[in-house]
Amino acid sequence: MKTTIYTILFLSISCQVFSQSCEQKLEDAKRAWFNAQFREVENLLSGCLNGELAKDDRFDAYKLMVDSKLLLNEEAEADIYMEKLLSLDPNYQPREVDLAEFKQLYNSYDLRNKYSFGISAGVLIPDYVIIHQHSFSGQAIQPSDYEEITGYSIGLNGSYELLKSLYGDVSILFQKRGFKQEEVIMNFRTITSTQHDYLLSVPIQLKYLIRMKKVGFLIGGGYAFDYLIRTEADIDHWPLNTGILFAANGVVYSAEAYDLTYQQTRFSNNWIVSGAAQYQFSQFLVQLEFSYMRGLTNQVNSAARYDNQEFLDTYAYVPDDYKVNSYTISLKLLKYFSKPYKARL
Repeated sequence: MKTTIYTILFLSISCQVFSQSCEQKLEDAKRAWFNAQFREVENLLSGCLNGELAKDDRFDAYKLMVDSKLLLNEEAEADIYMEKLLSLDPNYQPREVDLAEFKQLYNSYDLRNKYSFGISAGVLIPDYVIIHQHSFSGQAIQPSDYEEITGYSIGLNGSYELLKSLYGDVSILFQKRGFKQEEVIMNFRTITSTQHDYLLSVPIQLKYLIRMKKVGFLIGGGYAFDYLIRTEADIDHWPLNTGILFAANGVVYSAEAYDLTYQQTRFSNNWIVSGAAQYQFSQFLVQLEFSYMRGLTNQVNSAARYDNQEFLDTYAYVPDDYKVNSYTISLKLLKYFSKPYKARL
C-alpha cells in the first residue's frame, strides 16, 4: 500500500516538475532568441511542443520556432511550424514588429473555415398550393383561398468544406406552419378551419461561399426531407340564414386542436434553394439566410381522407389535396473551425 502511494506521489511530482521545466525552457528560449542563439531555441523547445505547454505558451513556442527557422534559412521547417501556429490560433494577425520573412510566410497561407455548427431561428411563410378541392358530399359551393399563417423554424445546423469554397450543409429544423380556410357547403352551412402543422425538416444542400475577408455570401441548393409530427385544427361548423330548414340547421359544432394527423402524409420531399450573407468575428459566424422550399408531395393522405366517419358527420370537414411551398428568413449563429492551406509559395 505504501509503495503504491509513493509511486502516485512520485508520478504526480514528476509531472509537475516536467511541466514547470517546459515553462522554464520557454522562458530560456525567449532569452536565447533575443541573444540570436537560434539553434539553442530549437534545442530548448523540441521536447515541449506536444501538449506539455498551455495553449498560449504553446503558441509562443511555435512563434519562436518559426522565427528561428526563418533566420536559420530553414524555410521548409519554418513552414511546418507556421501551419501548427495557424491551426492553434486561426485568428492571429501579424504585428508590425514581426519579421518581414514571417509576414511573407504568413501571407502564403489561406485560412479556410473547414467546418462549423450552430443554431438557427427564423420566420416561416407558407404557401399552400391547392391541387384538387374536396368537400362534404362533394358540394363545395363557395370555397375560399387559404389564408396562410406565418410560422417559425428553429434548429441546428452544420457544414463541412468538401472542396475549396464548396460546403455540404445539413440542418435539423423544428417548424410550425398553418392556414385558415372558409367554405360554404350545400348552400346552407359554413365551415371555418384553422390548421397548424408541426414537423421536422432536414434540408441537405451544397453551398458555394464567396468570401471577402470577414464578409461572405453563400448560394446553395439541394433537397429537404420533412416528417410531420402532428396536424391539428380548430373547426367551427354553423348554419347560414338561408331559410332552408333541416333538423340540424340551427346546431353549431366546434372543435379545438382536433388531431387531423391521420389525414396527412407523414413523409414529404422538397427542393430547396437559399442565399445568405455572413459576417465572421472571433471564432463565430453570423448568417442571415433566405431560403425557398418547393413542395413535391401531396400533404393529404387520400386513402385516409374519409376514414373517420363520425368526424365527417359532425364537422363536415374534408381536406383538399395540396402541396406546401415555404419562404424562410432565418438568423444563424455558428461556431467555425479553420484550417490553414498553403495558398501560394
